[in-house]
Amino acid sequence: MYVHCLVSPLKTSFIGLPMLYPLLCSIAWFFFKGGMFYKDEPVGKTFKKGFKRLIVPYIVFSVLALIISILVHCCVEGTEGVPNMLTESMVHLKREGAILYNSALWFLPSMFAARLMFSVCRKLKIHPVIVAVLSLACTFCLINYFPHAGLYFGNASLGLCFFSLGFVFKNVQYDDKVFYPSLVFYLAILLYCYIDGGVQGVFSVNLHKPFFLVIFYYLVGCMALNNLFRRLDFLKSSFLEKIGLKSMVLYVTHFIIIYNLSYLNSAIWHLSPWILFAILIVSLAITMPLVVKISDSRRLQWAFGA
Repeated sequence: MYVHCLVSPLKTSFIGLPMLYPLLCSIAWFFFKGGMFYKDEPVGKTFKKGFKRLIVPYIVFSVLALIISILVHCCVEGTEGVPNMLTESMVHLKREGAILYNSALWFLPSMFAARLMFSVCRKLKIHPVIVAVLSLACTFCLINYFPHAGLYFGNASLGLCFFSLGFVFKNVQYDDKVFYPSLVFYLAILLYCYIDGGVQGVFSVNLHKPFFLVIFYYLVGCMALNNLFRRLDFLKSSFLEKIGLKSMVLYVTHFIIIYNLSYLNSAIWHLSPWILFAILIVSLAITMPLVVKISDSRRLQWAFGA
């Protein structure tokens, strides 16, 4: 949410990529964690669980985001722009795997595909290291030779790579011989980012050169952060645990608020980035606890993948 508040979809709250350098590995970290907790099961079961937990929320909150955004646009500009909004939604969906008005949801089908492909590879007895290497090679080819194929395929293949790496390193990453070098490399590359701006990628086709340095930064960042959360007691807060338990609820709803407030700013308010950033943070601090409370209703839990 913090990252999306810094870089809104309309670029009205863009404050600067350097503030995001320490968090560039966060998306890879979610796939990495998925691999760490993966348990072998029938492919059919993986599909059913994934569809319920990932695809259902993806569909529900894509539709909800589109409806809310159309209503907000109509209040500001009238109904003339609605056909363009629908067309724009389909174009964005095809290109990036999610509609513009809740574009953060691209992660859900990508994780679904990564989990499902990894389950198939396990069924075929393909070693996870081989899966990681092949999926990384696929990502590299998509970025360099098929840049217009759409982000979904690159996101899914790179997600599969880090999902596999999470499975491979789930235990060995906590060894001091792995942790300390990972931490050193993470900090060194982070320093390089601030000095030279050399690592500018976000994920998949958004990656910039140097490709393999970005991938390495993601990997050592995942392992360094996992170790810090395990070793540092002050990071083991009940507040963070509660956020983790409600992560899906927060994830599928927060961007709807960010997008529409950013749109209102570009159309009406014309506030400075810092003021808009503060408004976004305060708005989320107020609305997210209410959304979490609403999500506890048994009648609505299915929409959040429960």
